[in-house]
Amino acid sequence: MSTLTQRVSRGRLEVAYRQEVERLIAVGAVQKIWSRQPSLWKQDTDHARVIRNRLGWISVLDEMREKQPSLCELSQETYQAGLRDIVLLGMGGSSLAAEVFSQAFFGAADGRRFFVLDSTDPESILAVERAIDLRQTLFIVASKSGKTRETLSQFLYFHHLAQAAGIKPPGKHFIAITDSGSYLAQLAGEYSFRRAFLNATDIGGRYSALSYFGLVPAVLWGVDATAVLDAAVEMRAACGPAAPAQTNPALELGALLGVGARNATDKLMLFSTPRLASFCNWIEQLVAESTGKEGRGVVPVAGAPLLSLDTLGEGCVVAALSLQGEDESELDGCVAPLKLRDVPVVEIRLQRDVGFSNGKLPLLWLAPYWVSTRSTNPTCRRAKTLPGES
Repeated sequence: MSTLTQRVSRGRLEVAYRQEVERLIAVGAVQKIWSRQPSLWKQDTDHARVIRNRLGWISVLDEMREKQPSLCELSQETYQAGLRDIVLLGMGGSSLAAEVFSQAFFGAADGRRFFVLDSTDPESILAVERAIDLRQTLFIVASKSGKTRETLSQFLYFHHLAQAAGIKPPGKHFIAITDSGSYLAQLAGEYSFRRAFLNATDIGGRYSALSYFGLVPAVLWGVDATAVLDAAVEMRAACGPAAPAQTNPALELGALLGVGARNATDKLMLFSTPRLASFCNWIEQLVAESTGKEGRGVVPVAGAPLLSLDTLGEGCVVAALSLQGEDESELDGCVAPLKLRDVPVVEIRLQRDVGFSNGKLPLLWLAPYWVSTRSTNPTCRRAKTLPGES
């Protein structure tokens, strides 16, 4: 039995959707994504170089599998050092995946606590400061560029507090996640961080959930990294070029979103049962930060209350994410009548015993995202910016 099921009701987009799937199959969209061929989107050399440098999420699973033992060692090492409070300092793509793991997965039953600080609001910082014991805290400083001002200011603030508290050496209470050669990588050496994890440079922040940016915080929270990666690899195969096109979940979801954007159905409304709410926020950033570069895109909305049928019935694709065992009655009460009105609906359901930690959900949305950018703007023409740029 699959740990994740996806059902897509195309509604009023049925005819356009079928035509789009046929077109994507004809141009070899899935094959070109998996072989990192920029010609699927752009033809010129400059854009090709940028696109190739955004598709590292395809191979990162294999790299993380090789690094998985060292991640487990980190979890054991920090626990033995008495570091029970884990604080993630990061913004946007550097923090959202960690937040999902901390909220969707129950974590280790050994007293560890997890905090995500993605704000420079004084009240938010003080709330974390008052909640933790500095001598038992490990700070994860996460920034792809290594120059994120908010993250660096958070680091300097808490490092100063550690020094003022007489913690020696304070650097042992910090680890870094960043790209090789970044300013943060340099700081990690200067301040003698406990560890610095250098991520592959060809993975953008919003695509990094299954790289060090997602997995390091996850293992420190007690998530089984092996299970996450094994399930993600399984989903990668289901979304890849060897899978039958008509049952490929990435092709199905990506084509629906893309064809919707071209047919006045360009709002993606994300609803979920409680423990998957943070995942909707991750999807929202993935889609919102990347599409619309050529005047056409998808507008995602997460965290909104269930709206009226009349509102959702106009220009929306509705995605309903549920976790088995949680109360799904409100979602079901919304989805069923929407289908009767021919509203396009995507239903994704996870088994209770695995939840988000199975690793399938992020991969399921990463692959369709790149399909949808091709469907949204099917004519390959030069643009100022690309799907992978911000």
